[in-house]
Amino acid sequence: MIGCGVNQDERSGGSMSELMAGLKMLARRVLRRPGLLPLGSEYRRRPGFSVVRVNGLEVVARDVVAAQPWHQSAQLARRCQQLFADAGIECWAIHPLGSRVFEWSVRRSDFARAVQTVSREFTGEAIYLKAKPSIGVPTLVDDLDPAALGSASFIDVFQYVHDQWGRVFPDYVACRVVPWDPSDRGTLVCRDREAVIQEIEDLSPIPVVEVPSWDGASLPRPAILAEPDPSEVAFPIDAVYMWVDDSDPAWRARRDAVVEGAVEPESDSDSEAQAPARYRDRGELRASFRSLELYAPWIRTIYLVTDRQRPSWLDPDSSRVVIVDHRDIFEDPSVLPSFNSHAIESQLHRIPGLSEYYLYLNDDVLFNVPVSPTDFFTPQGKLKVVLSRSHRPLIDHSKLTPLEQARANSARLLERDFGRLVTKLFAHVPFAQSKALAAEVSAAYAEEIAATVSHPFRCGEDYVITSWLFLYTALFTGRAVPSTLTFAYFNVAQEESRRRMAAWDRFAAAAVLCVNDSPDQTSEEHSATLEAWLRQLYAVPTAYELRGSTPEA
Repeated sequence: MIGCGVNQDERSGGSMSELMAGLKMLARRVLRRPGLLPLGSEYRRRPGFSVVRVNGLEVVARDVVAAQPWHQSAQLARRCQQLFADAGIECWAIHPLGSRVFEWSVRRSDFARAVQTVSREFTGEAIYLKAKPSIGVPTLVDDLDPAALGSASFIDVFQYVHDQWGRVFPDYVACRVVPWDPSDRGTLVCRDREAVIQEIEDLSPIPVVEVPSWDGASLPRPAILAEPDPSEVAFPIDAVYMWVDDSDPAWRARRDAVVEGAVEPESDSDSEAQAPARYRDRGELRASFRSLELYAPWIRTIYLVTDRQRPSWLDPDSSRVVIVDHRDIFEDPSVLPSFNSHAIESQLHRIPGLSEYYLYLNDDVLFNVPVSPTDFFTPQGKLKVVLSRSHRPLIDHSKLTPLEQARANSARLLERDFGRLVTKLFAHVPFAQSKALAAEVSAAYAEEIAATVSHPFRCGEDYVITSWLFLYTALFTGRAVPSTLTFAYFNVAQEESRRRMAAWDRFAAAAVLCVNDSPDQTSEEHSATLEAWLRQLYAVPTAYELRGSTPEA
């Protein structure tokens, strides 16, 4: 045997036993190192785990139906917190509020014991550790030598996950353990620059306050952080959806009655807005709710605005989703029923109990990666606005479609009041909104909004309120800033869009997806393709779906 340092004549008795023991120890260490997993690795045969390649290295990943980065990270962090408490290790939280990855602080004198405690608890679960400054490639907890930590700034505890699409997510399940070193001026200092605080008085114990966290539990934060840091988004954020199901006979009867008795506006109605595809439910709302719970579960309350409807799969006893009827929010209920999205949008800020800051989403908008409150709002409450790469056409008004005319009407008001030309459209993403701003703009343009609300269907005499009037006013008055949030748009009627949808790597980097269609081009086959795609991409049911209501994947 080459390289083992043992003569052939010595392979007997105790020396052979020692050799085999040494080889087994070496094998155990080798198989747990990324990039060095042998074909006979125990994880290749263990159900629930896969050996996969990440950046050219072989790693062990836990098999999941879908990655749930926020929830899984919180569960891992809470387990670590309980382990420290059980071991008598003092710990406190130093990550910004609204962060996905929890950061637990411990004293340097407790650091090695904390890591050993984590290693013992998570042995066999394919949990990795990685220290900074780096001790090399990530190491499975079974294999870590605490002495190698030395003066590490922190150590990340994390897990790779492998979903049913074959995607591998590194570091989606993670928390961080940060040691604090005593200084020569009687303080404790940490070297993690992502921590919200980096030096505190060396008291025993460290004074802490319990601060609510996004996951419903509390965080023991240093008492000095009883009030949020200026870098943190500390206010609650709700989500508002508008939804309709045209398969409801009562809703169809109301719409048909309005169509038959409607007084035609001076300009043409938006025929696209009345097309069946505008109201067809192909599972988009359920998928969007699931995407929110996967990637933005920090949302406080979900409000679903409807016209006397409720999704059949939604648990009526859930407090997570609040059904809001049009009659509850329209300032002038005499205009109801309304099938004009511009009109309904203008009333959303009147939802009872709605938080000051909220996201407005169409049901065809989906989260695709973990997003944070800071992706949509600044800590000071400014809105983050995602402008599209598309511009409205600057052509004769008579050549515009009714929707383009409504945008032009809004642009004309903005140019009059702010002296600025507005041409860019808004991306199909969640719109950051403020109740105070919405009320202010509604008062400023009361006449134009009243005219829009009086139209039962979208038409060329409308004004686009929630996006154009609200968001451009916010931008022009310093209450909003441009956002770089990434997004992908799919028109399911287009073959190229369907090809992109079929290859996850084509949209992997997009934070938000929008699956729209052309009402005159989308076939039943396209709709079936979309439904199957949504079921596969968002396969994890929410807690507020009725049992047995989940469609088969």
